[in-house]
Amino acid sequence: MGRVAVITAPNIGYRNTGMLTVDLAFESLRRRMDTAFDATWYTLHTPETVPLREGARGTAFPFRFHPLAEHLGTLRDHDAVVFWGDFLYTRHYLAQDATNRLLDFGFATDRDDARAQLNRALLLSDQPDEVLARTLSYGGTILHNTQSDYEDKEHGPLFSRLVTRAHRMWVRDPLSAAKIAHLRRDRTTDHFGSDAALLSRPGDLDHLPTTEWSRSVPEGGAIGVFLVPAPRSPSGCPASARACPTVWAPRWSGCPGSTGTSPPRSATPRPARAVPRSAIWSGCCPATGWSSRTRTTWPSTPGAPALPRCASARPSRPPRRTTTT
Repeated sequence: MGRVAVITAPNIGYRNTGMLTVDLAFESLRRRMDTAFDATWYTLHTPETVPLREGARGTAFPFRFHPLAEHLGTLRDHDAVVFWGDFLYTRHYLAQDATNRLLDFGFATDRDDARAQLNRALLLSDQPDEVLARTLSYGGTILHNTQSDYEDKEHGPLFSRLVTRAHRMWVRDPLSAAKIAHLRRDRTTDHFGSDAALLSRPGDLDHLPTTEWSRSVPEGGAIGVFLVPAPRSPSGCPASARACPTVWAPRWSGCPGSTGTSPPRSATPRPARAVPRSAIWSGCCPATGWSSRTRTTWPSTPGAPALPRCASARPSRPPRRTTTT
């Protein structure tokens, strides 16, 4: 049976439930695959670095993490190495969050030591090309990288080596996919994947512990999570969420994209339609950054009501300039 090393972002104490669903999605995918393999899980520092959150204590998760820095030599013993989700090779993550966390927990003596550890662990700087040739990455992003990050004398060459010599990379946003295609000089291969958590299917997470509040939500109800600035609901978001199956979703009568103006603070939001729990909203109006409320549904929920799309979901082209003689 094959062996796969899975490298994920550290989720100390299992505090971040979103990151946990990313990890569980890999296990769901592994069970569904025709080719059986064993997965060995690695991360920078294990969840047990701090006390586990209450809901995670005593829960039988289908993985046990090993500290990556202590097991880098074992990566060569695996048939494949998979980087799974998150900002694992984004320069600002390596230089800030990951470095600070290693220092906070005493895993590094100084910032130079921390960066050297991260280069070995997440950019595979000490691994031979044969390991990179069987390395895959799914669900990551380099959206926040800038050209100066690629020009950085330390990060740039190591990142470029990983990207160009890895077997395959799929990222979760189109801008990152375009950059990966540019670096790999391969515009015929699709590098656009998805957020890794979306590979779970309905029912895959039913074994997780629930809270009294979540158990009180009626069947067919929905909970909306919005990642854009918005005025408060007149009745308050939490109260609105508890009023499932109808959920308050802040949106306005039109997209303010063409003028570049923001919605007025006094704008009254309209109630959103109730949708199945498997409906997930994403996307944003490029002209303004306000959410366009696009919808993705699993095949098991046909006919789910659609939410309105932003009228300016695609930025309009500037008018052509004409020259007269």
